[in-house]
Amino acid sequence: MERIEKNQMEQQAVLQNLMSVIKQRQCTAETLNVKTENMITFEKVLRKLSGYISGEWQKVARELGIADSSPPWAMHEKIAEIKHSYPNDLADQAYAALITWVKYKGSKHATVDALKQGLVNCRMTGVMEEIETYIGDNEIKY
Repeated sequence: MERIEKNQMEQQAVLQNLMSVIKQRQCTAETLNVKTENMITFEKVLRKLSGYISGEWQKVARELGIADSSPPWAMHEKIAEIKHSYPNDLADQAYAALITWVKYKGSKHATVDALKQGLVNCRMTGVMEEIETYIGDNEIKY
């Protein structure tokens, strides 16, 4: 009889430990979900921006510097390459230019702040404001 009671007590202790671990993991999962709800990927920002700048993507690409400016024709060649790759879709051309910029500049220099400055320099403050509204209070995940 004592052995049965001892066994039941041990099982109850194991069950309580298991429930405790489950509760901790649920709290961690809930915390992670809250954090990811307030995040937006940089790729989504670039995709959204490409729709706004599609008609003037070349000007933005030059301002951001999607290729080395020396030799002088490097930028022109990169823009021609993008146009050739996506001949019928300006939004895709714009997106390809933005992705090229990120790859060329790297994550240290290809940031939302750099994008905003580039848009201001291109006199596209309305687009910059649209992107700021799109981002809102979200954290950017690069």
